[in-house]
Amino acid sequence: MTGIPRTGRAAAWLALLVPALVAAAPGRVQQVASVDAPGTGGRYELSVGPCAATQCTARIAWRDSEGRVQGTARLPWSVPGPVKRVPSQPGTWEAGEEEQHVSIRLTPIAIDADTRGMLVEQHGGFEHVSSNHAIYGVVGGHLRRLWAHDALHGPVGTYQEMFTPTSGPPHHLVFHVSPEDADTLEVHQLRWNRQHDALRPIPAQRLRFVVAASHPDATQARAARQAVEPCLQSYMVLATPKGGEVMLALPSLALTSTQAELRRVKRCAPELAPKIVALDQPKTAR
Repeated sequence: MTGIPRTGRAAAWLALLVPALVAAAPGRVQQVASVDAPGTGGRYELSVGPCAATQCTARIAWRDSEGRVQGTARLPWSVPGPVKRVPSQPGTWEAGEEEQHVSIRLTPIAIDADTRGMLVEQHGGFEHVSSNHAIYGVVGGHLRRLWAHDALHGPVGTYQEMFTPTSGPPHHLVFHVSPEDADTLEVHQLRWNRQHDALRPIPAQRLRFVVAASHPDATQARAARQAVEPCLQSYMVLATPKGGEVMLALPSLALTSTQAELRRVKRCAPELAPKIVALDQPKTAR
């Protein structure tokens, strides 16, 4: 299991990212990126430094239309030295090796019809990668952290992803891999609360999945996935909400096109009959 594919991200904003040319050093700051903040007239800025020994502070800031910094937030994790762009992952920078590795990803998102924000993701480690997701926005002319979530990944495996649809609120997905039972999936919509100027996580009631196959239990489902591993590598082993069956499924949030995914699975494994199913949030099989 390699996690959930990130195939639904828009990339038009990437031309706005300004790469850093200055390397961080003790007492110096590496200006990593500057990104337009739609609707505010300003820009979000990512910087690394100053550094102490092998650790450098990472910060996100908002600069208004007149060039004044109106709020700076220190990111939860330091990074082990100057960061460099990751060519294969747009909007991502990294530093360090193996267990010292830390990456930072920036994604402009729509919080609601009138409010825009910046999703900042940090991932750290090697074998068991931990992650922090935070959304920043401009409230009352100043930068504020609107929401954050940590996922500490242990030997069994926990993954978290943010999905930002072109319409509707962002979705936060937490996926726990179980070695024996069915996996566990939790999905929350992050809805903007204007009264409190904050994002409130609301459990998603109904989810759409591409279901490749169903089996009597988790053991049989994993064996079936292994038999066609290249075709269903990212599929989850999930119990149906009412129990009694375990399905190999992928949430439609992770896909640009569910129809294209149906065709891909059918071409890759002709013996399967994938379908689109709307379900309540699946539960863990026991």
